[in-house]
Amino acid sequence: MAAPPAPKPGEIIYTRFRFSGERQSKQNRPCLILKTRENMPIISLFVIPITHNESNDPNIAVEIPAGTRQNLGLSRRRCWLILTEMNEVFWPSDKFLDLQVAPGTTHPWTRGSLPNALMLQIQDRLAALYRP
Repeated sequence: MAAPPAPKPGEIIYTRFRFSGERQSKQNRPCLILKTRENMPIISLFVIPITHNESNDPNIAVEIPAGTRQNLGLSRRRCWLILTEMNEVFWPSDKFLDLQVAPGTTHPWTRGSLPNALMLQIQDRLAALYRP
């Protein structure tokens, strides 16, 4: 059987995520793949978390619109991508956990992809955050 295709930037995956200040990840959560780097046979995925906790600083978080949350099979509650938190995880790995496959997805580890317009908004916000 052929190996499954690797996740790509823009896709939402479930993985263990460790926030700054935590010694270990506390839970599996949906994360956005922001960037990938191939180091065959392993691929590094740089992911940012999706959380229900709204940031006190609106510049470091991007809200995921209700329609997009629904399309991705995410919670109905408001969700934000936290742009100041990032982990590197490796593909393939057993750390990719998805308890239920979202409707319309073709692989059990992905929920689907964010719309291009939202990805551009995230990239613009990141550029502004990390501009010298």
